[in-house]
Amino acid sequence: MAAELNPKNLVPLAHLEHGGAFADTLTLFGADVGNKTVEIPLDELERYAVRPFSIAITPDKSRMFITCEGSEIVTAIDVPRLLTFVRTHHGPFASDLSASGNYVTARIAVGHDPRGTALTNDGRRLIVANRLEDTLSVIDTHSNQVTSSVPLEGPKQMSVLRHGEQTFYTAKYSFQGQIGCANCHIDSTFDGLTWDLEPDGMGRNVVDNRLIESLKGTEPFKWNGGNPDIPTECGPRTEKYFWRSENYDDLTLADLATYMLSLPAKPNRYKLPGYELRPAEARGKQIFERDTDKFGNPVPLVNRCSYCHSGPKGTSQKSFDVGTKKDTDDSGLLDTPQLINIALTAPYLHDGSARTLEEIWTVYNPNDKHGRTNDLSKDELNDLIEYLRTR
Repeated sequence: MAAELNPKNLVPLAHLEHGGAFADTLTLFGADVGNKTVEIPLDELERYAVRPFSIAITPDKSRMFITCEGSEIVTAIDVPRLLTFVRTHHGPFASDLSASGNYVTARIAVGHDPRGTALTNDGRRLIVANRLEDTLSVIDTHSNQVTSSVPLEGPKQMSVLRHGEQTFYTAKYSFQGQIGCANCHIDSTFDGLTWDLEPDGMGRNVVDNRLIESLKGTEPFKWNGGNPDIPTECGPRTEKYFWRSENYDDLTLADLATYMLSLPAKPNRYKLPGYELRPAEARGKQIFERDTDKFGNPVPLVNRCSYCHSGPKGTSQKSFDVGTKKDTDDSGLLDTPQLINIALTAPYLHDGSARTLEEIWTVYNPNDKHGRTNDLSKDELNDLIEYLRTR
């Protein structure tokens, strides 16, 4: 079995109100289901199993338990009833929000961000690790009740960062408790998907998700640069277009913003100790900063890589039209994304249309509006990319 989170990223997010933004499922495989894969939903209308994580099965294989970190519950399943349902009904089941009533026997409330599990040898107790609460929940597997909570050696007082992180991971603020920030920004990173967020019209202005590390000094936010700061990005806009409800009080929003701005960039695996550049990277840096092309022609200031992607984080914090506007876009004027760990953030461009760094210039820069690159040989373009990977 495998617990799965299934984003429906190109279904307009308006379908959140119909249970259509994500599916939280369990995939079964093996002899018990005819040696095929069967995906079954854990969700139920108005009762969602957000971001299922860990699976525990009792020794007699009669019951299973799945931690659902965003919903802060453990979902209990009657295995014989589940197998009977799968064998007597025709699939697919994954999007059927009435299916789970046939096999889910309980949704057991536990602590913040439940993840790891362990069963006692006799299968009578399930131990659940609540990551953002520093506690263990002990569940009686026969009654499906929490019998005790064991505090661990964590902080004794709630800090601003811990409260902000709990807010980031929980789904309780969204419509019917379906999603949290961590649904798209998985483990405080990003999912690498493009989304139809629909405030500009369904099917229009489809946007690529972006990394949320080292955000301070990269304002404004959103691809059109419409949100000047994190409180705006995560407050009114998120409540209106994602949560479909107004829930954050001022303190909660402030703590969430503080957490978001505290996220550091991961160590760059392409950088050498001391940050010196390899020969190819040094040649790429020269191309990145050049003011003339290889034929001696001047490169206008606004067409230099280093002009738009300036500063330590690789963004001028301004918007430019680099010729990547699609028929579904209202404008070609786009915010300059930061270059922090760019090697890890594929796909690229505002709508994720470039699958690799190479495609930004070999496919989507025919008129040299996104930097002057058409004069570069393949080896020179490779050098530029080698340099960018060190950012």
